[in-house]
Amino acid sequence: MPVKEPIKLHFITGFLGAGKTTLLNNLLAGLKNRKIGVIVNDFGEINVDAALIDGDKDLKISAINNGSIFCSCLSGSFVKSIVAYQDLPLDYLLVESSGMARPSSIEGILTQIEKLTGDTFAYRGMFCVVDATNFLTLVQSLNSLQEQVAYSNLILINKTDLVDENKLQVIEERIREINPEAGIIRTSFGEIDPVILEEDYGLPVNSGYSLTGCDAGRPETYFLKVEEPVKREKLLDFLKEIAPNTYRIKGFLPLEDGVVNVDSVGDRFKLKKLRKDVDVRETGLIIFSKIGSSLQPQIEAGWENLVQTPFCIS
Repeated sequence: MPVKEPIKLHFITGFLGAGKTTLLNNLLAGLKNRKIGVIVNDFGEINVDAALIDGDKDLKISAINNGSIFCSCLSGSFVKSIVAYQDLPLDYLLVESSGMARPSSIEGILTQIEKLTGDTFAYRGMFCVVDATNFLTLVQSLNSLQEQVAYSNLILINKTDLVDENKLQVIEERIREINPEAGIIRTSFGEIDPVILEEDYGLPVNSGYSLTGCDAGRPETYFLKVEEPVKREKLLDFLKEIAPNTYRIKGFLPLEDGVVNVDSVGDRFKLKKLRKDVDVRETGLIIFSKIGSSLQPQIEAGWENLVQTPFCIS
């Protein structure tokens, strides 16, 4: 009887809006003939990213909501989620962390997995996706982003089509200051050769980097629940109104011509009509405010004045 090969375990991290889900979908598209499991961690009440994973009916997807898989409050559930995959005939298990993940606890998590599953899983490394358009600004003040870079084996600089060569060189220099051991790959639209999953990047990186950010906590997260269809132009007006005080806005909203995926990072807004096979059980927006912004009054006033449909916020 042939010996079962260990399931290759990879983590994908990166701050809000960097392009983790796009990268994951590109990897899945390049691995059509392989058996893959996916765990998607989202910080809000609904798991937007899990619903947007492109996969065939045999793809095994688990979603973990309302917190970070690296936080003590969820790490136990996360370990159980991984253990649940141990008897499946998989080649890879890919884990997409939340945008606010702080992965310094990864070694302890991997130790727990090994104790419970033996050599079923082979950890092959963590990839960090960074957004070339805002990395240099965000990394100055966000410990979470610094930590994602510091503990990753491979850094993927995404959205390189939106910045010039000089800025890319400065980004690479800053990354090497934080983590001189990690490899660096440039990409746009999360396009990457899935051969990177065949590489063994080894154990978690601990570069010894001292965090220099000054964040006083996590971004506030709001869930804006909407039931009735809204007008496209009014929605765009609302997004433009609150976007300067947010890191990310995402979710699903009903418009007059159908449900759309709302994706906002900085001053870039996308309203994309969903494919028919996407199962959306709950509509609403997850809004991640910038640290120090008391955003709830602005959200409430903006929706009431600009969109003018019933809503609730939590």
